[in-house]
Amino acid sequence: MATSARKHTVPAGGELPERAAINRLADSIIDIVPVANTTARAQLLVDLGWAPSTARPLLVFRGDAPAGGEIEYTVDGTNWRTLWAPAKTPVGISGVGGWDAGAEPPRVRRVGLTVIGSGLLQKVSTSTTVGYTGVQVGTVPAGYEPFENSHWLVTNNVGSNFSLEFRANGQIWLRRMAGGDMAVPAGSFFSLAAVQYATAA
Repeated sequence: MATSARKHTVPAGGELPERAAINRLADSIIDIVPVANTTARAQLLVDLGWAPSTARPLLVFRGDAPAGGEIEYTVDGTNWRTLWAPAKTPVGISGVGGWDAGAEPPRVRRVGLTVIGSGLLQKVSTSTTVGYTGVQVGTVPAGYEPFENSHWLVTNNVGSNFSLEFRANGQIWLRRMAGGDMAVPAGSFFSLAAVQYATAA
């Protein structure tokens, strides 16, 4: 047997084709193996009968992985790394209930499982009172939502103890975590300068 330029095990010159040679060729091809989940991934390692290494990494496409992170690889059979899809293009956040873009339009971008917020949400109409229950102030587009009930502590020009909370269907709620209700007048703004983990969807 010989090794080709693509690092495949192939029959050497003058060597007759045989089943063992074909099997060695197939085993030497580093392709992406589809697996349903981490259990199937572990079973694949058992079924292969060889240990991954830097010279022979194992790549899989895991069906239950987060979107954009399905391709994983290992060089030791224990530790897995993800080959993330390219970052999604930043998109705008829609304001609701009299909230809209401030001087810096509120946007989010997603890189792998990380959601990065930037810009300002501003109260552009009448004053509203915000307490512990909170009020909805915006919506994050599908595919960019952080985990439900995750919080971004925010800077603002109103007062302390405010937090932006992410709820189902990409809803953004403004809450005052302590200190009781507080009036938020028109012209008030809240920053979105934060990083959070995305949903697994």
